[in-house]
Amino acid sequence: MSSKDIAADGLRMRDRIASEDWSRTPLGSPAQWATSLRTVVGIILGSRFPMLLWWGADLVHVYNDGYAPILGDKHPGALGRPASKVWAEIWHVVGPMAEGVLAGEPATWSEDLLLLMNRHGLVEEAYFTFSYSPAPNDEGGVGGVLVTVQETTSRVFGERQLRLLGQLTERCGQARSVTAVCHEAAGVFQDFTQDVPFAVVLLPDERAGQPRLVASHGLPDEAAHKLVASLDSEAIHRVEGAGAGREDSAGGVAFDDQLVAVNRDVVDVGTGRGVEVPLLERDQ
Repeated sequence: MSSKDIAADGLRMRDRIASEDWSRTPLGSPAQWATSLRTVVGIILGSRFPMLLWWGADLVHVYNDGYAPILGDKHPGALGRPASKVWAEIWHVVGPMAEGVLAGEPATWSEDLLLLMNRHGLVEEAYFTFSYSPAPNDEGGVGGVLVTVQETTSRVFGERQLRLLGQLTERCGQARSVTAVCHEAAGVFQDFTQDVPFAVVLLPDERAGQPRLVASHGLPDEAAHKLVASLDSEAIHRVEGAGAGREDSAGGVAFDDQLVAVNRDVVDVGTGRGVEVPLLERDQ
């Protein structure tokens, strides 16, 4: 059977599998593939759900169209390569799971597991719900690992950022002065370092002609002051121009014509949405 026959029921990956020189891989020529291997490859290619097969002792990559986006820049070079080479940066986490299944242990289940992956030229947070299941060989043993996976990064990020906004609303809403709001906001950011690794909270200072640093998070005091001093005129104008009781276009939170600012020139808190709180007493 040719590689084209094996991939006949697939989608776009069928063309890549058909044109792949499998003789250069541990799997060898498709004409010599085991019946069980051909069967599982046909199953994953016929599915629209992200699926991956790691086959043999080297756990060689064969995957479908649904899985390709998960690979990022590793696609299409991952096809036919050992899993430990493709996912070297996370193999210390997922490798023992896959090797355990290959050795005859039960299937695994992981939900919203954090994996620090390098698939777009940099290491990034990524979350996945997935299962590793044994794929049988022709002798009745385990020939490989079948991976069914769903990336949940967007949902995890969204839920975490909603919690951040909820905390801002609750804690800032209890503050009785603008300065207190600034300190409460910085305190919230300290609890969400994954989304806000650092922040400076500013208020306009008409006498000084530039924003005044009120609170900070994730930065030494000296670094925070230097960061504020480095703001360009456009950023300063956005801080000073924030109106009362409305969301600021720069990503800050406006209170009574003063601003609790997490300015996007300094840090992006994710959504940039404002937080509504009762009218506060203006600090003198």
